[in-house]
Amino acid sequence: MTDKEIVLELTKAVIEKQTALQTINQKEYASLVGDNIATLFNTIASGIKPTLDKLATHNEQQARNN
Repeated sequence: MTDKEIVLELTKAVIEKQTALQTINQKEYASLVGDNIATLFNTIASGIKPTLDKLATHNEQQARNN
């Protein structure tokens, strides 16, 4: 699974979790859980950012060489 696929799956999980919690009418709880999930997501995204930056740099170098 690529980094991009991981980010997309995490985004999907966040949206599904928030929607499910809001559906059962626990808006205050949904908001708290959503904030916690968002914090976790941002931590993971920050962790994979160096890899994504390295990949972007590599792709730019490849484009220049071609």
